[in-house]
This record gives sequence, C-alpha cells and structure tokens, in this order.
Amino acid sequence: MLLIAYHFPPVRVSSGLQRTLANTRYLPDAGWTPVVITANPRAYRDVDSGQLKDIPRGTAVHRCAALDTSRHLAVGGRYISWMALPDPWSSWVPFAVMRSLWEVKTKKIDIVWSTFPIASAHLIALIVTKITRLPWIADFRDSMTEDDYPTDKRKWSVYRWIEEKTIRHCRFAIFTTESAAAMYAARYPEEPSAKWQVIPNGYDETIFEEIETAIKTQPTAGNPLTILHGGVIYPSERDPTAFFDALKSLRDAEKITAETFQVKLRASGHDSVIRPMLEMRNLTDIVTLLPPLPFRKAVEEAFASDALLILQGKSCDHQIPAKLYEYFRAGKPILVLANSDGDTARTANEAGIRVTASLECKGSIQGLLEHFLAGPDNPDLTPTRDQVSRYSRKAGVLQLGRLAWRIIGCK
Repeated sequence: MLLIAYHFPPVRVSSGLQRTLANTRYLPDAGWTPVVITANPRAYRDVDSGQLKDIPRGTAVHRCAALDTSRHLAVGGRYISWMALPDPWSSWVPFAVMRSLWEVKTKKIDIVWSTFPIASAHLIALIVTKITRLPWIADFRDSMTEDDYPTDKRKWSVYRWIEEKTIRHCRFAIFTTESAAAMYAARYPEEPSAKWQVIPNGYDETIFEEIETAIKTQPTAGNPLTILHGGVIYPSERDPTAFFDALKSLRDAEKITAETFQVKLRASGHDSVIRPMLEMRNLTDIVTLLPPLPFRKAVEEAFASDALLILQGKSCDHQIPAKLYEYFRAGKPILVLANSDGDTARTANEAGIRVTASLECKGSIQGLLEHFLAGPDNPDLTPTRDQVSRYSRKAGVLQLGRLAWRIIGCK
C-alpha cells in the first residue's frame, strides 16, 4: 500500500502525525506492506528526531524534495500567493508524483492511500491514480472545506476542486467522526453510501505502555493541582476567553491560588494572542505558556498531570481533537469544554466522562472546575479503561486493512 503523507517523522506536529505512523506499524498485521511517500525534512518548520525510532525497521520511506514557500521562496518576507496553493508545500507535488510512479512500476503496489490536512497529498494521489488506475483510499480525517473555510476565497476554490476530484475518484473517503462523514454524504448525495467510512483517531498502545512502564517508579505530582492542555489553541475554534474568565472568578473568590492550582498551556501556537488575555485577568502566575515538547515527553507530562484539558468550540462540533484519545489512555480526569451536542463531548460521554461544560459558557466552566476541585479523582471526569481500549490505533489500522482487502476482492 502506497502511503502519501506530508507529515512523517522527524516532523514535530500535533497528534495527527501518529495516524500515518501507526499505519506503518500495524498494516503488516492486516496483510499489507506500507511504502511511504513523504517530504524531505528540510520543508518542516520544526523537527523532532525522537520519533524516527518509531518507524518500523525495514519500512520503505521515500523523502521527496520539498520547500516551504513562506520560508524558502520568499523575498523580504513576501512571495507570490499562487505559489502557496493549495498549500505552502506544493513544491513537493511533482517530485512525489514521480517517486510514486516509480514505486508503482518497480514494486507490487495494489492501493494508494493519502491523508489530509495537507491538501497537496490528495492532489498527488489524484494524479498518481489517474495515471496508474490504481484504487485509492482518501483519508480526509476532518472536513476539507466548509462554507467559510478556508477563509481565503482563492484557496477555498482550490481546496474545493481537489475535494470534489478526490471524492469522485477515490473508492473510500475516510473521516474521523460520524458527523463529518454525514456532512460529506449530504454534500455529495450521488456517491454510494459505502464510500463514506469512519476510522476515529486513537492512541498507540505500544508507545503508551512503553512510556507508562518507564515512569511508574517516578513520584506522582503533589500540590499544586496541575491541569494540562497540550497543543494548538486556535483563537476562534478553541477560544479560551470563557475558561480564563472562570479562572479569574475562582481566584477572586479565593477558591484557587497560584500555590494550589496551576494550568499549563503547552505549545498553544498562539502565545502572543493568549498572553495579553492572561495579563488582563491577572492570571499569569496561575496559567503558564510553555514551548512544544517531543512526543514522548509530552505523553510523560500528561501522565504526570492531575487533569487534562480539552477545548473545542461549537464551530467544530463535527470534529474531535486527536489528543482526546491520547488523554483517554493517560487515565487522568479530563475537563472537556465542548458543546454537549458535538462529537467531542459525545465521545467523552461514551468513554465514561459524564460531566462536561460548554467552551463558550463561563458559568458552566466554573461549575466544572469546582466539581474537579471538590474531588480531583472524581470518576465522573475519568474515562473507563474498558471503553478506552476500542480507540487503539491498531484497531483503526486493521479496519483500514479490511477496507483495502474489500477493494481488491480478497479476504
């Protein structure tokens, strides 16, 4: 199976990277040999060599020439906008297509798989499958376009064109939530219902077990109580305003202090936006903005925290942050700030987390925080292990393998 994915170790990005990495680890268990087409690390803004060891030995990984338009082709910080369409890394398209065609010619490639959120990966797969006539599984994960996304009109048009071509030509379109799959089924009603498939994100038990075993003898965290959010905080989709307002109210009521309660925002991606919000509320001694960590260190930090934080606004009701499943596996209380009707809160409920709050409602968030403070080990906030096990990465990859066998009419 040819795997076309821009993000692959040693790139340092959010948990979404683990989806492709898990394919290389577990596809052989489903009877498939993975061959990876990815970008040269030079194109990555941030790298972490630590996860290179997670690539199974013997896996064929082909790193194609690629540039980041905004860094490598800009003059005085400026560049021609069309050069960054469909994304700033589109320069890898011709090289990835040529390498893919060579792999198809020299190896027994039966199926092509490509993954978003880098749109050019689907474009590469489109070209390769049009030339070779190989079947194609398109992993969208989340929605590629919506009425107001991307916000740039020209980019939206290019994204929608790639999306439409991908939907028309792929055999299966995979999403991480039922709501996203239903959205696309309604958008493309002429496509067969069997095309829409759901494979949730998850956690890699092999990696988590290894880390958990290594840190078991370390002392557990004491006071102050520590809440961790790891990953990007988008100012609109994950607006922390109400959360910060709730913290300020608790502090004003002397229910929390800097000595008893701490919030870590790790790798927010928008520190310059968040810092003034904290300063305005006098929360800088309670909420700390921290730089990114390598993946394994980030998992260790989750295990060492007293609670983990999820932020998801109403506009993303049909999406689930990939980190939620990793938080499930950490076994810690999870403060889920998400719309009760959305997929994030619903999935948390199914995992045994019975109390959540709306990200947009200060009162709801304050109530959830007080509930946590009353009993940090409250089972209402902690996922149950028997429910969590179904979200292992291996289960998702085996499902992908079964879909691939369906295409070629075997097993």
